[in-house]
Amino acid sequence: MKKTIAILLVLILAGFGLFATGVDGSVLDNKATIKLTTAVTGRALFGVSESKLGDGKFADWETFTNAVADNITTAIADIDTLKEKQTIGWLSGFNNTDSMVYLSASATNLTRTGAVATDPSIELELNVDTAVAGASIQLPGATGGVRGKLDSLKIRVKGNEEQIGLAPVGTYTATITFTVVGS
Repeated sequence: MKKTIAILLVLILAGFGLFATGVDGSVLDNKATIKLTTAVTGRALFGVSESKLGDGKFADWETFTNAVADNITTAIADIDTLKEKQTIGWLSGFNNTDSMVYLSASATNLTRTGAVATDPSIELELNVDTAVAGASIQLPGATGGVRGKLDSLKIRVKGNEEQIGLAPVGTYTATITFTVVGS
């Protein structure tokens, strides 16, 4: 019997500890807390687009990824226009990591579809704004709580004038590639 009374007394005291009330029945000043933790995944994204992105396209990850593509196709109507630099697209990036991300750009020669080994190709000079092909393009890291942004760099190409003048009739293609080379 004494054990039963002791157990009941412990339960009553424990209950008061959880739901403490004053003599008049009011709830005493008490609080409960929840500590919430989460993680933010590091992302450094880049892509190409047919036109320059507006500031609104950098509002969030989803808007940015919907505005850029992994690849686009740009047609130049007259190869003679490639004797001067021509804009063929835009390079943009978004980075929430603390590190700078370095990209490289390269271009293949323009080659004729169905070409045979003896057909000439047309060398392309590639410029991404002021960076020359092979030079590093920098996607800034996040600083001061602001994500790093590569804001619509103009991608331009120029063909070798002499090779353009000697090119046989046909459809020519080249590939411009952007690659992460470090961070």
